[in-house]
Amino acid sequence: MNPVIPHLTSECIQNFDLNTNISWPEINKKYLNTRKYNIVVQVNGKKRALITTEKELEKDELIKNIKHQKEIIKFLDEKEIIKTIFIKNKLINLIVK
Repeated sequence: MNPVIPHLTSECIQNFDLNTNISWPEINKKYLNTRKYNIVVQVNGKKRALITTEKELEKDELIKNIKHQKEIIKFLDEKEIIKTIFIKNKLINLIVK
């Protein structure tokens, strides 16, 4: 029960004076540090692709990479990008006209 309701089980063990030592799982930090991110690419608010890019990639570099993606070319062909909504390492939304 400890993984599901750890606070309750901890109090129950203390109230019953059990000599059981329950500890939280150790964190393996190698899984927390990723160099690549999946970024959602939207055109006019609709999801068009999911691409994998380097960590901390700037907006201009990302747009340049997106323009060469075969899934996105058909949505940007002969259109002008009016506005770009960019959330670092998560999402980019291209508003086109």
